[in-house]
Order: sequence, then C-alpha cells, then structure tokens
Amino acid sequence: MIKNAQIQGRTVPTEYGHVKPAPKMQYVRLGDSGLKVSRLILGTATYGSKSDVAWRIEEEEALKHFQCLRNRVVLLCSLKLLSYIGCEVSLGGWIVTFMRRIRHGGDFQSGMVSSGFWAGITVGRMVLGFVTGRVFKSPKWAVIFYLSAAVAMHLCFWLIPNFMASAIFAAFLGFFLGPIFPCVILCLSDLLPSRMRVSAVGICSAVGASGASIIPFMVGAIAQAKGVAVLQPIILAFLVLCFIIWCFVPNSPKGL
Repeated sequence: MIKNAQIQGRTVPTEYGHVKPAPKMQYVRLGDSGLKVSRLILGTATYGSKSDVAWRIEEEEALKHFQCLRNRVVLLCSLKLLSYIGCEVSLGGWIVTFMRRIRHGGDFQSGMVSSGFWAGITVGRMVLGFVTGRVFKSPKWAVIFYLSAAVAMHLCFWLIPNFMASAIFAAFLGFFLGPIFPCVILCLSDLLPSRMRVSAVGICSAVGASGASIIPFMVGAIAQAKGVAVLQPIILAFLVLCFIIWCFVPNSPKGL
C-alpha cells in the first residue's frame, strides 16, 4: 500500500509544478490532560520502573531487548537496510530531476518514470516473493542475485542516453530492488534465536528507515553542489556497498 501511494503521488507534483511540504512531527494527546506529546517521547517512556506505571519495562527485561545490538548479524543487516532504503528513496526522489535535466524529458513524462520505478518495486516485491523460494537455496543467495541484477539495470539506466530506455530500465531497477527488504528480514529471522527476532527486526527496520532521511540528504547536498549528473555514480556506490556488506552475512541454515 505504501508503494502504491508513492506511485500515485509522484505524478501529481510534477504535473502541477509544485512539491508537497515535508511532514511535521506527529503528536498524540496525553490522556485527558489536554497536552500533546511527540511519539518519540512516548517511546522513551516505555522503559522505567513498574512501581510508577504498570506497563513499563523493567531494566532487566529491557536489557534483553538490546542484547541483539551486539550481534554481528543484526549489525550487518542494519547497515545493509540503511544503505538499501537510502538508495531506494534517493533514486525515487531524484529520478524526476535527472530525467528532466539529463534526459530532457517533460514534467509529466519524468514524473511517470518515477511512478514506473515505484511500480517496479511494488510488482517485484509481490511477484518475486513467490519465485524466490522456488529458485534459490537461501535468502542470502537471492539477495546476491537481485542486487547484481539491480546493479546491471542501474548501469543501463545511467549509461544509455535515451529517455525511453532509461524509463524502462528504471522500472526493471525497481523490480529487482523490490524483494530485497523481505529477503533480508527472512534471513535475519532464520539466523537468530526466537527470543531475539522481534527486537532485531525492529532495530534493523528502524536503522533502515533512518537511511531514508540520511542518505537522500547527503545525495541532495552533493547533487546541488556538483549537479544532478553525480547522482548515478553515488547510487551505484551505495548498491555496491550493499553487496559488500551482504557478503559478510552468514548463510541461512534453514534455506527457503
């Protein structure tokens, strides 16, 4: 559903020539007090003494949640998702500008290329999820194949100076990027004991989500200073970084 919203939302700003303002911090009401607090503050209030509030998590129990931070697999998967999601969002955010300035496309046509990219991610995540278990022995090898295919599609998107070719390769790039996230989560679940899985998945997802703000900010700063043409080698570097990080992840003992 999130990817579908991104597909539809990309065509509106480019067609009417404006961009929606960035979302603000979300606040929730604190009971009947009339006060509003951020969700970040509520999250930190989860930990403490149960003598004050019954639903808080005591220190001993909380430490069990953070033991996975010392786990090598959790750290590698977190870095992998940070690079992957940052690369995905950077591509989706800057692809319209790239198609307009480098491929000399119109506003609407360039917006449709971005929609095609997000549609490729949606379709790839849905379709290749059924193919992965039938073709690959483990999620690690599936991610290696999908990343290799994504690098190949990205090189074609970058090096072939044709608008229609770039649009097609952008869709296929999204198609092969789509199933990587669920494959990483599956591999993480297979490699960790059951007591660590919930916390580990939450930490990896949170670190990965931070990549959606950190890496696009870095890419945007460089693109504004050096020009949008530097976008593609930067994205390629992050894809290669994802590949290198993933090679250090142990193979899943359970397979698919």
